Amino acid sequence: MDYRCLIPLALLALCVSAQGAPNAQRVTAAGDGRVMIQGQDFGTSCPRCEVIADFGGFKYAFPIERWSPEQIILRVADLGKGERVRFQVVTADGASQPLPYRLPKTLTPARRLSGIVAPNSVPDLLLFEHRSTLAVGDKGENRHDVSQPPPACGAQGWIYDSAELVIGPTTRFGGAEIINRPQAGCARCAPLVVRWYHEPTGRLHYQVHVYRRVIEGVCPERIRR
Repeated sequence: MDYRCLIPLALLALCVSAQGAPNAQRVTAAGDGRVMIQGQDFGTSCPRCEVIADFGGFKYAFPIERWSPEQIILRVADLGKGERVRFQVVTADGASQPLPYRLPKTLTPARRLSGIVAPNSVPDLLLFEHRSTLAVGDKGENRHDVSQPPPACGAQGWIYDSAELVIGPTTRFGGAEIINRPQAGCARCAPLVVRWYHEPTGRLHYQVHVYRRVIEGVCPERIRR
């Protein structure tokens, strides 16, 4: 048997196999919490076809809304795992090279507050407040818990992002400072600690405005290893 005739067939098989591997080339925002991945050889949707989002070791498969040979649209969300992610297209023929992307961050409240606010006047603001008017003066450290329970699968929730200390206009001969800030994105957070004082005949009023990121609850069945 002349095996030389099999060489072109083998080369053709290799070419077909190479062309079948997905080739992700670009990832862009598609609006309304969606991301578009463009490339080649994605094929048609299949039971094994998905897009893996890698948050530095935590891997997750977001829901696919549209799948075509050159374009995939998926719905994404902030899971509280960080803003930087790498998307990888997986098909029955293999996996693409990962593409980096930065998820947008939504804060609540959406705007920074410039001064003292009335309690319950700003929707979804986590607020801590302290007043002291002891005639002989006073000082101390207050520990504020900013931890939030994780939201259920697909539900909206919050996670700590940052905090600002605001000194009230009635403060006299006193002050306060944040001496310990939790890490942004923490679930079980270390306490936020405020050290404060006021001198005799003085008074103190402060508020801590806590800004939280809007996140979506993780669905266990979408976690990938």
